[in-house]
Amino acid sequence: MNGYVRCVNSQKCIRVGGKHCDLSAVGTDGRHHTFFEMLGNWSFGDYYKKESCRMAWDLLTEVFKLDVNRLVVTYFGGDKHLGLEPDFETRDIWLQIGLPEDRVIPLGSKENFWEMGETGPCETLHKHFVDTGMGLERIVSVVQNVKSNYETDLFLPYFQCIQNNSRSKPYGHQTDDPLDISYRILADHSRMFTIAISDGLKTGYRGTGFILRKIIRKSIGIAANDFGISSP
Repeated sequence: MNGYVRCVNSQKCIRVGGKHCDLSAVGTDGRHHTFFEMLGNWSFGDYYKKESCRMAWDLLTEVFKLDVNRLVVTYFGGDKHLGLEPDFETRDIWLQIGLPEDRVIPLGSKENFWEMGETGPCETLHKHFVDTGMGLERIVSVVQNVKSNYETDLFLPYFQCIQNNSRSKPYGHQTDDPLDISYRILADHSRMFTIAISDGLKTGYRGTGFILRKIIRKSIGIAANDFGISSP
């Protein structure tokens, strides 16, 4: 693959520890997961920002047929502490594509800057590389026109399976209902540890194996205590 200059991929991501951990947020909203799929576009010195923005715009508006009047884009607004200027180049590209100025919004480092270590890249590269990503679960919720990732057909079958094997009422689609939160946690965690085990991860008493073991035990507890499911 050394000769590749453009790639796309679907990357399986598990976030249960380290720099990015979504474990405690799962179930409390409609967009956090311990497992998700990240869709990626990669340019290895081939195209840069202009082509990347155009590809994204064409995908959203021509392929997914999203309403252009509902779309807002952001660009990096700079960071004085890091000595980084605003990314006016990207701002101008979106304006050239045709978005009005009030829907091209600058955001700071917390929202719009991916840190590679403490400082990010330091040397000017001889070629410009680009990678862009989009979460499968989040874009599916937009395409299917539902309010959260858990309302999509990626998760609804899990809820049906949980209900079929329990004595509980159906999933109620409520953000703050305790049982619905348990539905979301159990569906998310089951999905995550199934993927992890199928990819070869084994439970253990240290490291990632111990984290997997804890999450499986947590899920068994939710199944038993909140749904009355005691069989394997």
